[in-house]
Amino acid sequence: MDSTRIPLGVMANWKDQPTRSIPLERGDLLVFLTDGILESMGADGDAFGVENALGLVKAHRHESAQRILERLLNAVHTSRGNVTQDDDMTAVICKVGGA
Repeated sequence: MDSTRIPLGVMANWKDQPTRSIPLERGDLLVFLTDGILESMGADGDAFGVENALGLVKAHRHESAQRILERLLNAVHTSRGNVTQDDDMTAVICKVGGA
């Protein structure tokens, strides 16, 4: 999905505008990532990026949300190699209806 709104929690005084609801079905995933994950620099000088994050989530979508989260964080740490982490990394993965 393309982003249609400001990021969650960016502006405390943001006046909410009406939005449409998106029905969720069993097995659907909600993935919230901070820029600390997406912009984590690897030993090769490249950021981990949205495509890597989404590819990993898609590849493991049939696993539990906890396991997907573990795989994601491990992949980010592995790609970073010896490069120092310079930002917080936060991820929330919710799977509708369980694993």
